[in-house]
Amino acid sequence: MATPATPALDLEALLSAAPAYDEALLASPDLDLACSRHAFVIAAFLGLQPGRRLRGYHIDAAGYLAFAEREATLFEDGRPHPLWEPLEAMWGLACPIVGPDPLKLAGALAQRLHEDAPTASLLVCGLRQHSARLVALATALAPTHRLLAGSPTLRQVASLEGGVDGFLSRRSARFRTNLRRAMKIGSSLGLRHERHVPSTAEAAVALYARAVAIDDHSWKGRAETGLRGSGLHAFYAEMLPRLATTGDLRMHFLVEGETDVAYLFGGRLGDRFRGLQFAFLAGREAASLGNLAQYHAIECLVEEGVSRYDLGVAVDYKRHWGEELDETVSLIATPRRR
Repeated sequence: MATPATPALDLEALLSAAPAYDEALLASPDLDLACSRHAFVIAAFLGLQPGRRLRGYHIDAAGYLAFAEREATLFEDGRPHPLWEPLEAMWGLACPIVGPDPLKLAGALAQRLHEDAPTASLLVCGLRQHSARLVALATALAPTHRLLAGSPTLRQVASLEGGVDGFLSRRSARFRTNLRRAMKIGSSLGLRHERHVPSTAEAAVALYARAVAIDDHSWKGRAETGLRGSGLHAFYAEMLPRLATTGDLRMHFLVEGETDVAYLFGGRLGDRFRGLQFAFLAGREAASLGNLAQYHAIECLVEEGVSRYDLGVAVDYKRHWGEELDETVSLIATPRRR
C-alpha cells in the first residue's frame, strides 16, 4: 500500500480546516450537505457525544476522513472493541467520508484502518444507496472486513418550488384551512414575526438564549425532553455560533407584545435549508404557534431563493409539511481476522 500523504489531524487542525472541509463537502453532491457540514459534525463531536477519540485525516484534494473512536460491545464475547463511527452518530445523518474522490478516500480509509487500528470495526452513515461512494467503500473494505448494511435513515423534505403558492398547492385542503385559521388567530393576538440572520458568534449566543427560554417553558421543556432535558443544549450551543460566522444561521421568533412565544431555527447551505429545532410556550396550543412559525420561516426561505426545506428525521407530523422522503443508508464493517 502507498504511504498516506498526510498525518492524522488533531482537533485544532480539524477546527481550522472548516472552510476547506465544507468546500470538499460541496463537491460531494451525493451527501447530506446540511448534516455532514463542518459546523454540524464538530458540534456533535464536542457537545453531543464528547469523550471520544478523534480519527481525522486530510487526504489531499480527495477530501477528508472524520471519524470518532470509542469502545463498543459489538460481538458475542461481550467485551468492548474499538469502533470508528461518524463524528455525529446519534441519528446517522452525517457521512464521515467527505470529498469529490470517493475511490481515493475509500482506499485511504482501508489503509488507515490497517495501520492505525487493525482491530477496529467501522460504521459509515449518510450514504446513498448504489452511490459511487458506497461502492468504493465496499470494494476497499471487502478483502479485510465483513460487511453489513445498517438501517436506513429517512428525512422529510418539502419542495419550495413555485414559491409559497407552489408549496401550498402541494398541501391538503385541510392543511390550508387550518393554516388560514391559525393566521387569523395570530393576527387577532397581534403576533409579530422576527427573522434574524446573525453574523457573529455573540449575536448567535444571545438569540439562542431567547430560544432556550421559550423551550424551557414549552411542553417539551416541562417534560424534560426539550433542549436541556434531551442533552441537545450543548450541541446547539456549539453549532449555532459556527453557523452564524458563515452567514448560514436563520433564527425566527413569534412575539406577543414583549413576550417571546415561539421560536424556530436552522441552517442554510446553498438552496437548501435544514430545520433544526422549534417550540412554543405550553398552554398556547390553540393558537397553532408551531404552524405559524413554520409558515413564516417558509415565506422567508422563498424570498431567499431556497428550493428545499429539510425538516429532519421523518416523523408523522412532518408528512403534512413535506412531500418528499430523502433516504440514506449505513455500512458496518468488522475485521475478518478478529
